[in-house]
Amino acid sequence: MSKLSCRVVSHDVFELAMPSLVVREELFDFIVAALRSRECKAYPKNRSLRKVLENQRNQFLALAENCNSRLRNHFVLRRRLDDAYLNLLQFFLNHCRFLRSQIPERVGKSPRE
Repeated sequence: MSKLSCRVVSHDVFELAMPSLVVREELFDFIVAALRSRECKAYPKNRSLRKVLENQRNQFLALAENCNSRLRNHFVLRRRLDDAYLNLLQFFLNHCRFLRSQIPERVGKSPRE
């Protein structure tokens, strides 16, 4: 995926402050349609990028929604997310112990462990 494409997808589709999954789906479909319209022999990577995005659409959107729903509670009371807060949140999430897990060895351990 090109740097520009990654930036567009990450900022426009997977941004944490997205209002809803419906809006995220519309943006994702818009990006795929734009790539389709720009397919030509001069830019063969556009076609392969579009196919990857189309084939993985549900997985990409599910990942974004999963992250959004997990982090939403941490951002509700904050008007602005600065680096200091995000670093503190990252530290907290890396050291918070799992209460349950599908893998029994992870119960009682943090992601860091």
